[in-house]
Amino acid sequence: MIIDLVRRLVNYLRGPNDRVAIDLDAVYRESERREQARATFRRELDLEQRRTSMQVGSWATVTVSQRTRADTPPRMRREILEWLAGLTAQEVFNLSKVGRERIRAHIYAGVLIAGVRRVQPLPPCSLNFPAPVSPVQDLRERDGSGGIRPKRGFGR
Repeated sequence: MIIDLVRRLVNYLRGPNDRVAIDLDAVYRESERREQARATFRRELDLEQRRTSMQVGSWATVTVSQRTRADTPPRMRREILEWLAGLTAQEVFNLSKVGRERIRAHIYAGVLIAGVRRVQPLPPCSLNFPAPVSPVQDLRERDGSGGIRPKRGFGR
């Protein structure tokens, strides 16, 4: 009886029991679920970035080949659409000459492509491409007098 009284008195003075039972299985399940969600998010983000860089590259290539601004790709962030609308002809040409990974690094990692402004809202501008050079003029060699002469064979 006295022992019981002393035990109750000690428990009373100690205060409420602050021990917590932790369900380790639930903790591991939650940790696994969060890691799975992070991995899924990283995969989706990587896929979206690759898709966007591929669309920007093909848009630039079509724009240069048609010499007029192509239709903007569907399902793209507004910031990128506003950036594409303000690029000059030389910037679009520079974009069309690099690969998808360089475009991705330009848009998302800040590794800029030479001659192309960073992704930012730009005021819309019209594209003014230089006149194309005739393929016949490319194949002929010009002499110093301005006339066209046939190319010499090797060893002559």
